[in-house]
Amino acid sequence: MLLLTGYLLPFEDGGAIIEVEESLSAIEGEFPSTMSESEIRAAIHSMSHQKVITEDDKKWGAPIPLTVERVTRLLDVLDHGVYENKEVNVKILKRWHENDFSEVAREHNELWYMDNGNIGYATGIMSAEEEQEYIKVNFDVNE
Repeated sequence: MLLLTGYLLPFEDGGAIIEVEESLSAIEGEFPSTMSESEIRAAIHSMSHQKVITEDDKKWGAPIPLTVERVTRLLDVLDHGVYENKEVNVKILKRWHENDFSEVAREHNELWYMDNGNIGYATGIMSAEEEQEYIKVNFDVNE
């Protein structure tokens, strides 16, 4: 199995990276080239949960680790398909690919509105410690 490490915790303060072990084929299976736009949006939305604070501390959707490999795969899927909101999704993923999460709460809410969200409005961005705890609770990680 090819093991991957993502930028799950890109700390500006030099903190440790938490690694997720997975294969490229697993990610391709998780994000097939035939994904619908709503599936792509749901995946991006779920990945954003790793970074955002919500007003009611609730987040809907299965947690998906936010890794560089997943971002890259979704960009590839978007590149090869025709989607109504392709530009929005590509813009978000490209920012994340550049390790820029400064707009993640706004981006989360943009996707949330597209899906007529009614719980889990993002009000801010987690601290590094909050994100680390979210990752430990929701994902199988190596420290």
